[in-house]
Amino acid sequence: FDSVWVSTDHDEIARISQEWGAQVFRRSAQTAADKSPSIDAVKEFATHHPEVDYIAQVQCTSPCLHPFHVAGPCRMMREEGFDSVFAVTRRHGFRWQEVHGGGKTAPLNLDPKNRPRRQDWDGELIENGSFYFATRELILDGLFQGGKIGYFEMQAEYSVDIDTDIDWPIAEQRVLKFGYFGKTRPQGEEFRSFNYSDTIGIKQLQARGVEVKVIAGNDLPDMGCIKLAGIGAAPGDAHHDIRTIANFVCRQPGGRGAVREFCDHVLLVMEKANLPSNRQKKQPANREVKKTSQFAPKCI
Repeated sequence: FDSVWVSTDHDEIARISQEWGAQVFRRSAQTAADKSPSIDAVKEFATHHPEVDYIAQVQCTSPCLHPFHVAGPCRMMREEGFDSVFAVTRRHGFRWQEVHGGGKTAPLNLDPKNRPRRQDWDGELIENGSFYFATRELILDGLFQGGKIGYFEMQAEYSVDIDTDIDWPIAEQRVLKFGYFGKTRPQGEEFRSFNYSDTIGIKQLQARGVEVKVIAGNDLPDMGCIKLAGIGAAPGDAHHDIRTIANFVCRQPGGRGAVREFCDHVLLVMEKANLPSNRQKKQPANREVKKTSQFAPKCI
């Protein structure tokens, strides 16, 4: 993307968006109304930014989007000549015609005489509303889909749409599972987390002055990093060779709090090192002592 924008009429949302490196487009009262369709807001943006050729509308009600979900449609638009690409997910539901007043219903997507097992059926592709990519011309015509139309299939576990109150707890659990992919700040270091409790453990280490460099990995390509670490650790489901060379093997698998478990271990080691019985004896006055920190590890 050449630029990332947040379209809003809310001051607090605008402030936070700018803190995290996004530009802000101030929506008009007409396009910010509760019943205003999304296409109107995107069309308004396109009208004010004639320099933009392609627009990707990412819905804020789809919090489980990952970078690869938007990278795929970008390639389809740039390299395969699609004019519009939208997100779909696969559903395995048998649909029937709606009737009123005691009318007779009819199947819409199956033959009752040859009813398949759901697990043997490919299912149907359903638009999930996570994102819409389109050319500038289509947007100005009021369309998200047109020209050469393509779709990008998302797995069901990522296709979470916050539409009603019951969707909130589902979305929260998915976000806690998948975590955040990106950078702490536009100028900051790379940071990835797959479990919210992991971030708490990392913050506790940072509060104790520990230099924290977390590298997510549990397979053979990560072996060199673990060997270089002050204390190398591996999640419980890591490759056998990785678990063999690690100083600490977590009980938890990756993405289920392994980083938090390792952080707690490092904090415990630091506490034990500060006990009176474990402190180093006073060095002779005439001996030069270089002050080092034994417990400032790189955490893998």
